[in-house]
This record gives sequence, structure tokens and C-alpha cells, in this order.
Amino acid sequence: MAFEALKQTLATNELQAELDKPIVQWGLFLSLCIVLWALFFQPILDWRSASIDEISQAQLQRSKEKSLLNSQLQLQKSLGEYKNWLTLSDKAYLQGRSEGSATSNLVVILEKKFKPLAITFSSRRFVPAKVIPWVGEKIETRWVLKGNADNLIDFMHQVAGHSPELLVIDQAEFRRVTSEQFELSVNIYAFKAMSEKNLLSESNRLEALQ
Repeated sequence: MAFEALKQTLATNELQAELDKPIVQWGLFLSLCIVLWALFFQPILDWRSASIDEISQAQLQRSKEKSLLNSQLQLQKSLGEYKNWLTLSDKAYLQGRSEGSATSNLVVILEKKFKPLAITFSSRRFVPAKVIPWVGEKIETRWVLKGNADNLIDFMHQVAGHSPELLVIDQAEFRRVTSEQFELSVNIYAFKAMSEKNLLSESNRLEALQ
């Protein structure tokens, strides 16, 4: 019995000596840190990472919902504007069933603007009408007008802001004739409405040629 007790005592002393070694103590400390990390810190980090992912996904979803809402509002606005345009579009076309009558209508509109401004014309040409897909017949006139600079500019502003018919100024060029007189070479065109059937067939035909 005494021998067994002595043996156990020696073993205990050897174990204690091993435990007292610095390298063993550092090993035990590192092992404890690993255990604490696995039990406490890693779950906290995992939870934090998952929470960040959830927040990011929620923010992304809210961003998508906001973008969709903005798109819907923009679509509703565009549809409203399109309906208003449909209501006003008929008035934007020149009156007249034929190309000649539409051209005459355009000339009357322009003369009512430049004659009160003491503007005269030295030449005018009528360009054959052509179909603009999905719009109508383009009625174009080319003018060479004469007058003082202020009146010619005033005429340009009146044409650009004309309503209800839509008038378009194209290729305007000023040239001084005398010290007070200028010459304005300008193309002005508008559109004549077409029947829905003719506009559809001509538009499809012209697009097929492109």
C-alpha cells in the first residue's frame, strides 16, 4: 500500500511539474481561447454577419420597391401626357384634305405673321409632300424674307411659338442686304393629317425600305 501511495504521489508531482512548464501553460491558454472562441465569440460574429446580410437584403428590397413605385408613377404620368397629346394632336395638323389645300393653309398662317411686321418675301418654294412614318404628311415651304433684324427675329419667335398648328423652323440663315435690311432664308414645315389606314400602311412600307 505504501508503495502504491508513493507511486501515485510521484505521478502527481510529475504531472504538476509538466503543468508548471511555460510551454504547457501557453498550450493550455491557447486551447482555452479556442474553446471560448468556438463557444461564445464565433456564434456572435455569425449572428452579426447574418444580421448585416438581412439588413442589406431589406434595404435592397426597399430600394427595388421604391424604384418600382417611381416607375409606376412615371408611367402614369406618361400615360396622362399621352392622353392629353391625343386630345390636342388633331389640332396640331394643318387643315385641308389635299396637299394643295394644306400648303395654302400654311401660307396663310405665315403671311398673317410676317405681313404686319413689314416683312416681304422675294421668293418662296413649295417642296413636294412626303410621309413621315407615324406622323403624317410633311408640308414644307422655303422662303426668302426681307425686313429689319428685329422684325425678322420677332417673326421667328412667333412661328416657333405658334399654336394650335405645329410649325417647325429649319435651316434659317440671315444675310445683311443694306445697313438696316436683312434677308432671312428659312425652311418652315408643318404636318397634314392622314387617315389611320393610310398612315399605317405608308409607315410600315417606309420602315421596310430602311
